[in-house]
Amino acid sequence: QQRQQARVEAQQAAEELSALRTQVAEASLHRRLEDEAESEAVRMAQLRAQRAEERAQLAALQAEMEGAQARADVEVARAEAEVARAEVERVRELLTEQVESARGQGARESKARMQAEQTALVAQAAADQAEKRRQADEQTAAQVRREVHMAREEAAAAREEGGRSACALATVTRERDGLQR
Repeated sequence: QQRQQARVEAQQAAEELSALRTQVAEASLHRRLEDEAESEAVRMAQLRAQRAEERAQLAALQAEMEGAQARADVEVARAEAEVARAEVERVRELLTEQVESARGQGARESKARMQAEQTALVAQAAADQAEKRRQADEQTAAQVRREVHMAREEAAAAREEGGRSACALATVTRERDGLQR
C-alpha cells in the first residue's frame, strides 16, 4: 500500500511538473520579446524544472524498490518543483515589469524626440530671423556707405568750386585795383 501511495504521489508530482513545464513554455514565449539576458532566466527555470522532473521520475522508480525512502525523495522533488514554479512566477512578474518599463521608456523617448524637434524648429526660426537682420544690416550699411561717398564727392566739388570762385574774385580785385590807380 505504501508503494501504491508513493506511486500516486509520484504521478501527482509528475503532473504538477507537466503543468509547470507548460507555464515555463508560456514564460519562454513571452521572454522571446526581451533581450538575451532575460531569456537566460527562463532557460534556467526550464532547466531546473527538467531536473526536478527527472528527480521525480527517479523517485518514482525508487518507490518501486525502496518505499519510505522513495516517498521522501518524492517530497523533495515536489518541494523542488514548488521552488521551480515560484521561479517561473518570479520570471513572469519580472517580464511584466520590464514590458511595462519598456512601454514607459518608449513614451519618454517619444516625448523627448518631440521636444528636440520643437527646439530645432525654434532654433531654425531664430537663425532665419538673425539672417534676415544681418541682410537688412548689410543693406543699411551699404546705403550709408553710398551716402557718405556721395557727400564726400559733393564736398570735394564744393571745395573745387569755392577755389575757382576765390581765384576769380582775386583776379577781379587785382584788375579793379589796377584801374583805380
